[in-house]
Amino acid sequence: MEPASVDLRLDNSIQLQSGAPVSGVIIDANEVNITDHLERYTEQVNIASGQSFDFKPGMFIIGQTIERVELSTALAGRVEGRSRLARLGIGVHITAPKLDPGFRNNITLEMFNI
Repeated sequence: MEPASVDLRLDNSIQLQSGAPVSGVIIDANEVNITDHLERYTEQVNIASGQSFDFKPGMFIIGQTIERVELSTALAGRVEGRSRLARLGIGVHITAPKLDPGFRNNITLEMFNI
């Protein structure tokens, strides 16, 4: 932990990209259905406490923090991955790092092993 940051932990339940091939994603603001895409191309995996997880190159996972984050309406936040993970080729929270003032929830993390 650094003076201006808080370390968050990944919950044991993650969404893992399934074996179904994803040849591409059509992005149309009028028709995008994230829930349908996740149901079609991911599967939920529960990692037992103390069990390791083999995050292989090319894998993409979605998870949530164990911690529920609550910000006052006077503060905004930012979610960033750790540099030590980046040096291993792991991107944590790939996009949309901003937490709006008044945010109150667990943080969803998108992670990719480059």
